[in-house]
Amino acid sequence: MDEDLNDGVERHELRLRVVNQPGTLHVISAIFSTRGLSIDAIQIPPAAPDSGTMDITLRFQAEPARRIAIVRMLSRLECVIAIA
Repeated sequence: MDEDLNDGVERHELRLRVVNQPGTLHVISAIFSTRGLSIDAIQIPPAAPDSGTMDITLRFQAEPARRIAIVRMLSRLECVIAIA
């Protein structure tokens, strides 16, 4: 879901598969915060009790280059298993 806004800013949606452990959401949100980006929406469906992982959908607005940088930084986190 990428939609053009003004000044090259687009709406983006990322789906993450992450390790279900304390601090995971904090580390992910810190990536956005330190780069001056806000997360517009977060969706986290209930995880299976013994799976050890969970899915997170994030919606945010950024220029395409900043989206690429965010994906690169998220992919380096130990708690992130996959990004779509």
